[in-house]
Amino acid sequence: MYLKYFIWTLLAMSITLPLWSQEPSYQELLEKLEDMEGQDRYEILMDLCSQEVFNDQILARTRGIEGLSIGIDLKDAAIQARSYRCIGLSFHYIDEPDSAMFYYNKSLAMSTDPLTKAGVYDNIRVIHANHGRYDSARQYLILTEKIYREHGSIDDQGSVQEAYGRLALFNAEWNEVMIRYTAADSLYKLSGNINKQADALKGISYVYASEEKYEETIDILKKAHKKYVETNDGFYGSETLNHIGYYYNLLEERDSAIVYHTAGLKQAKEVNNSHTAASCLKDLGELYGDLSQFDKARVYMTEAIPYIESKGDPYQKADHFLALGDLERKAENYSTSIDYYQQGIEIAEELEARDLLEFLYGRQSISYEGQKNYLASLEAFKRYDEVKDSTRGTELKTKVNEMLIEYETLEKEKKLIEANAAIERRNARIKMLIGGILSLLGIGAAFFYALSQRRKKEKIQLVKEKEVELIKRKGAEEKLELKQKELTSKALQLAGKNEFLQRLKTEVTTLKSSVDDTVKNTSRKISRMIQSDVMDDQEWEQFGKEFSSVHSGFMDRLKEKHGDLSSYEWRLISLLKMNLSSKDIASILHISHDGVKKARYRLRKKLELESKVDIQNYILSI
Repeated sequence: MYLKYFIWTLLAMSITLPLWSQEPSYQELLEKLEDMEGQDRYEILMDLCSQEVFNDQILARTRGIEGLSIGIDLKDAAIQARSYRCIGLSFHYIDEPDSAMFYYNKSLAMSTDPLTKAGVYDNIRVIHANHGRYDSARQYLILTEKIYREHGSIDDQGSVQEAYGRLALFNAEWNEVMIRYTAADSLYKLSGNINKQADALKGISYVYASEEKYEETIDILKKAHKKYVETNDGFYGSETLNHIGYYYNLLEERDSAIVYHTAGLKQAKEVNNSHTAASCLKDLGELYGDLSQFDKARVYMTEAIPYIESKGDPYQKADHFLALGDLERKAENYSTSIDYYQQGIEIAEELEARDLLEFLYGRQSISYEGQKNYLASLEAFKRYDEVKDSTRGTELKTKVNEMLIEYETLEKEKKLIEANAAIERRNARIKMLIGGILSLLGIGAAFFYALSQRRKKEKIQLVKEKEVELIKRKGAEEKLELKQKELTSKALQLAGKNEFLQRLKTEVTTLKSSVDDTVKNTSRKISRMIQSDVMDDQEWEQFGKEFSSVHSGFMDRLKEKHGDLSSYEWRLISLLKMNLSSKDIASILHISHDGVKKARYRLRKKLELESKVDIQNYILSI
């Protein structure tokens, strides 16, 4: 999940890169602005916009509007075009794509400079990519690339490779990501652009992170940070420090994580990078919360609030309330956590952000349970379940609409093919009639023409058959992928259900020890009902059938290599094959986290694997 957040951050930060390179300090620009007029004042306004757009979009917009006024006074279309782009960026960065596109299109209409056009095309590409329209994003990237080939520098060529790499990141095409960012790094080395080399290295780091090679990821990010230091780029340097801290946290090297998050926070404040400052503060708060140092955690989480509010992003604000609620829940301050969750719920409902609502209602239910307010806990859980069901319904409706559109498209194509075939048949009959009237030479010519037509039709038919076969194969692949997602979703739902029921059973057991015999008997019935709802052998049997349909032949291959295994071992192997986390496996198998480690160890022994072989990677490779 955090890797995906990094990717979004990478795209957001890349919005302005094609237009501006390394700028003077913000304070230096403000001092110069006071004595400047006309063209010189305009250039400083654009440099200020390039820095302010990250932190204060309203102020950046005023720079663009003033620049536009200067362009109109000077009757300079190029100045007006760049000013429109600056205004568009101010809307772009607060995720108002319609307004951003309006000003980008105005910039394109006014621009006479191909490089300015290329920059605007690239900004439009980012909007499409941020909203999942990757085909459209690729089309605008092709337009950008075409201009850069003719008019751009080596750095421009490198930025195109980076952009292709970012598109590949969204689609998790890791080989393509590595190829593109490596190409970008090579181009930047040719041009001697150290700052952009650092950007390319960060892109490569995501590939190693996707493979959970966190030590290698940290090494690459440290190299990138060193290059940012060489170019005195504190903005992206602070972001890189924060990333390094995150990966140290994944390696459970808490002290190192704190050092890098703190360094990133300090540098982010120095260069007015509110986005990274908020991220560092939140990461530090969550880290200290995990260490049960709740007072420190609250200080950092509270300090992050004004930075988050300055961005004007309600989704990010709701997500922060979720993090605050989680912190107070861990500290067993259940009333405070419920209040934070409720504030997040109110924002998420306005945004119709169902993904956030699922988490907020689910965590609120757990907090009510911590208060022993089981009625409120049940109500919150019902809302969680309703949101989850509505999310599935929306996804299903979207899928049905897509299928209807695809069906209608195929029907139209079918009718067009039939109409063309009818025309061809009619033309053939006319030609045969003419051939009968013509001389023997004409008949021969008609014969050869008919033969060529037949071969043409056969070729068309063969192409159609190949297309149909390709569609069928693609449909089968998509169906298999859908089954895989459904199976994983089912396993995670079962893990969540079992975890909730186990907690509820514990609370009922505690209740039995402090009440009379009538309530004890009722409690025993509830405990049995809860136990009966935990995943039983019949459910495992159904789960196994669905697993076999997705991973066809896997069990047979494993059995052929290692012989018979117990039902418990088969269950553990199935969950490892689905690449579930240790936490989810523990919940499904009703064992502790340490129990999962021991089970994996015993399974490695049973399969007679060497100690250096990771059991999960081995199972995934079969």
